[in-house]
Amino acid sequence: MSKGITTSNATPIETGYSWNFWAKSDFSSIVQSLDTVFTVRDSGEGHIQCYGAYAGDLNDDGFSDLTIINEISDDVRVALNDGTGSFSNFITYPFSGNGVASPNEGGDFNGDGIIDLAVGATVTDKLRILIGDGLGGFVTPVMEYAGGFGVRGLTVMDIDGDGDDDIITSNIGSNNLTIFLNDGNGVFSTTVPVESGSSGEFACAAADANNDGIPDLFVGTQISREIVLLLGDGQGGLQFASKVDAKGNPWMLAVGDVNGDGNVDVVCANSTDHNAVVIFGNGLGGMSPAVTYNTPQFAIAIDLGDLDGDGDLDMVTSSYSGNSFRIFENDGSGNFINPLDYPASSTASCCILHDRNNDGILDFTGIDEIDDLVFLFTSSCCTGQRGDFNSDGINANVLDLTFIVDFIFRGSGDNGKCQLESDINGDGKTLDILDLTYVVDFIFRGGGPPVDCP
Repeated sequence: MSKGITTSNATPIETGYSWNFWAKSDFSSIVQSLDTVFTVRDSGEGHIQCYGAYAGDLNDDGFSDLTIINEISDDVRVALNDGTGSFSNFITYPFSGNGVASPNEGGDFNGDGIIDLAVGATVTDKLRILIGDGLGGFVTPVMEYAGGFGVRGLTVMDIDGDGDDDIITSNIGSNNLTIFLNDGNGVFSTTVPVESGSSGEFACAAADANNDGIPDLFVGTQISREIVLLLGDGQGGLQFASKVDAKGNPWMLAVGDVNGDGNVDVVCANSTDHNAVVIFGNGLGGMSPAVTYNTPQFAIAIDLGDLDGDGDLDMVTSSYSGNSFRIFENDGSGNFINPLDYPASSTASCCILHDRNNDGILDFTGIDEIDDLVFLFTSSCCTGQRGDFNSDGINANVLDLTFIVDFIFRGSGDNGKCQLESDINGDGKTLDILDLTYVVDFIFRGGGPPVDCP
C-alpha cells in the first residue's frame, strides 16, 4: 500500500504498508517422486551452468512458467507451462558481455500487472532488468544499472513506501549493499550504497520483521559469518537492529514464519560448513541464536514452502558437492525433522517450490548446474488406498462411511483431502453415489477394496 494514499482531507499516510504471506497448499505426502528430467541446453551446446531459477506466470494463462538463469552463457531461458505441468522448449534472452548471471527475483517493476525479472551479475557491478511482454517473454533491450561489485544476493521490496518494487543487492566484491530505487516506471537510475554493520555481504531477503507494516532486510555475511537484521523506515532507509552468529558461511537466505507465532523467521544455507540454520524472530527486531541442521556437503540454496499441506513451512536445501536436495519436515513448532534426500545428476544447485499443475499441491523443481538439467518432482495427496476420510489411518471403514453419507446426502463435511483420494472406485470422478456403493460392497459384502493411489 503506497504512502501516496490520502485521507478525505488530502492528508497522506505516514508510510506505505506491506503484508507478509505464504501460499497455502492442499494436503499431500511430503515424499516426492521424480516425474521428468530435461535439459536446458540447446542441441549440440556445451556447459551453460544453469544456476538460478524462477517460477511465475509469464503469459497470464494461470500456470507457472519456468525461467532458468545461466552463468556461463550469461543468459535467461524461458519454458512455458503447457497447462499440464510440463514445459515447452526454451527461448533464450541473452545479456551483453560476460557478467555471469546468477541471483534473481521476479516483480512488477513498471506497474503493468505483468511479471518482470531482476538478475544480478556475480563478476561485475551490473543489475539487469527484463520487462515482461505478457506473452511469455521479455522485451528487448535488457536494461542494465551499475551498483556494487560482485552481486551475490538480490531481493525485491518497496523500501520507500511509494507503492512500486525497489531492489536491493548484496555485493561480496564491494563488501556492501546497494538500494536500486524504482521511479515507478521500472527505471532504476537512483542507487544508494548501504553498509550492513557486518562484513562480506553475500545473501539477502526481505520481510516485515517487527510487525510495523514496513519491509525489513535480513543479510547474510561471509567474512563476519553473521545474519544481520536491518529495519526499514518506510522512507528508503535501513537501520541496524540486531545480528547473530550464522554458525557457518551464509550462501542463501529464506524468510517465513516457521514456528507459527506470527513473527518472521529466517533460515540460511551455510555452504562450507555443510549445514542450514533456523533463526527465530521475536517480532520486535530481535533474533534468537541459530539452530543448526546438518545438510549434504556445500549447501548453497534454501527454500521454504508447505510441501505436505499441514499448515506450516517445510524446508528444502540444495547441496552442490553433496549432490542432494534435502527436504526437512516442519513439526509445526519450527523444528525440522525426518530429512529426505533426493539426488540430482551431478550437483543439486537450487530448487523452486511452485504448484506446477494447479492441483493445489506445491511441486518441487530442482536444478543441476553441472549437467544443466531440470528435475520435476511431484507428490500426491493420495497415499496408500483411497477413502480415509476421518484421517484415522484406516481406509474405507464404517467411520469413513458416515463422512461419505454426510457429504453426499446432507451437504456437510468434506470429500476427503483431495479429489484423487475421494475417487474411491477410480472412475475419475469426485466422491459420488457410485463411490458410496463401492464402499458399502467392500465393508458389508466383501467386495473389492478401494482403488490404490497411483
